[in-house]
Amino acid sequence: MNTTITTPATDCSGAHPVLPEQLSWSWADWVEHYGGDLADLVGDAYAVSVLQVSDADTCRLSPRALERLLQEHGFTTALLAVDAHPLLPLEHAGQALTWLGY
Repeated sequence: MNTTITTPATDCSGAHPVLPEQLSWSWADWVEHYGGDLADLVGDAYAVSVLQVSDADTCRLSPRALERLLQEHGFTTALLAVDAHPLLPLEHAGQALTWLGY
């Protein structure tokens, strides 16, 4: 018997947009949103780990980190750019996580 592990977002039609009130959130606000305390990673540990590799001032991922995050979920940066209608910079960790359904 094979076990399949699914990720929160499996197709683009179910993608989630960033909410207008999230546009002004700081890096710490995003961490709090995912219920994460950086000391013990409670809440969504995966989402907090993504935020940890983003810039603490801008919440942006490096192009490579964004590409890797999206590849882990079966998506591409180009698809995010087209489907997310990004309100935040494309490399914004919160933008990518929200779009992926976290």
